[in-house]
This record gives sequence, C-alpha cells and structure tokens, in this order.
Amino acid sequence: DGVDNDYDGLTDEPGESLQMTNFVFYNSDATPSGNPVGPADHYNYLRSIWRDGVPVTFGGDGRFHSSAPTSMMFTGDPPAFWSEENVDGLGTSNLPSDRRFVMSTGPFRMAPGSTEELILAILWSRGTDRLNSLQLLKTISDTVQTAFDDGSLTTTSIAEVSEGNVLRRFSAYPNPFSDATLLRFEIGRPAHVTVDVFDALGRHVEQIHRGKTVPGAHEKRWRPDRLPAGIYFVRISSDHHVRSRPVILVR
Repeated sequence: DGVDNDYDGLTDEPGESLQMTNFVFYNSDATPSGNPVGPADHYNYLRSIWRDGVPVTFGGDGRFHSSAPTSMMFTGDPPAFWSEENVDGLGTSNLPSDRRFVMSTGPFRMAPGSTEELILAILWSRGTDRLNSLQLLKTISDTVQTAFDDGSLTTTSIAEVSEGNVLRRFSAYPNPFSDATLLRFEIGRPAHVTVDVFDALGRHVEQIHRGKTVPGAHEKRWRPDRLPAGIYFVRISSDHHVRSRPVILVR
C-alpha cells in the first residue's frame, strides 16, 4: 500500500507486518470520553479521537492536560508519569471508572480480494502485587514477541471442552508457583495421553506423563527443581486433541 507499516525503513516488503498504532480507553458513560454511539464514534476511537472530535492528548486522562496529540495512552511505567498511577507527574492517580480499552492498527489500504492474517496473543501474569504483576507481564510479553519474531514460537490447537472430546478438563494449581504445581486433567474415554512442558521459546524441557490412561480425573505433580524462573507451557495431548496452559515459575 506504499506505507512502511512496520517502521523498519522498508515499504511493502514480503511478510510486512502491521503494528499496533493506537491505544486508548473510554469510560462506560455518556461523556465525550464515554461509550461510542454510532459509526463515527467507533471510527474516531480507532484513530485516538474522542467522541466530540477532540484528539487524545498526552497526560491526565487524555483530555486537555496538554496540547500534544498522542495515539498511545499511558506510555509510562507505573508508578512513573504518564500512567494511571501518575497522570500529572505529581503522583495523582486516574479516577476509577468502568473502562473499555481499544487497540487498533492503521489506516492501511487493501486491494479487492486481498487478505490479511490477524495474530493475537493473550498473556497474563500474577506477581506479588499489582505493579509486580505488570512488570512480570512485560517480561512475558518481550519473551513471546522475541520468540515470534525469530520463528521459534510453537503453536498448538486448543480443543473445545465438550462431552464428545477426549479431554474435558485441564488445570494447574497453584499458578504462579515456586516449588510445585498440581496438574489436573480429565478424559472421557481410554486414550494414550502425554503431558509435556515447553519453555517460552517452544523448547521441550520435560515429559511429565506418557501412556495409556483410563477415563476419569487424574493428577500429576510437576516439581521443576533445576529450571529457572519464567513462563512455561504445559501441553496435554490425546488422540489428536491438544490443550496447553501457561504456568509461571517464580524463585
């Protein structure tokens, strides 16, 4: 489309990726920074423009704190400015509200009949408190992004949970954990089951279970004594059904 969409200095190169270009929030109310009403409001939020046509600006709640337009809200690292923990550089927190968040990319042009592949990652973390959880989440995000960029990130299909599937339940508790986590899974019929662990780069690190397994609930305790702290993925496979779950090891 003649645009350097991934900001690498090249235009329309093979495999060019579209980056996120806008991140804003709006509140669940009828104010100019509230719920979108029609197509114009929705489109404006995709472009970091409030319902009343005012651009999102840097600082505060994104309205009138400064005259500097921005497409990315809360770019600071909490509790630093600009974040919801510090909206003015003086340590003032943003007012609590029922918020919705919008992430978008564009604008870009597509020819009739062309297609784009949409890739999403849903990451989560829980640390010692809310700020520590955020720092852990950023570390996980960087790790997954690096693995995706260099092609080492593995993907697995996730089976829907239903009575007709072999795998019915799969959980890990506690998670995060520092010593051991208990893996629980349930299968609906006799099957050959494997339970494997992969690191954040997709490398196989351990096999916890392998063999013919009878129907019902099962438990396997995983105690990774020699592995470093980080995010790992436990994958359970059975008769072409695969499910995976991230677990976080803390030291």
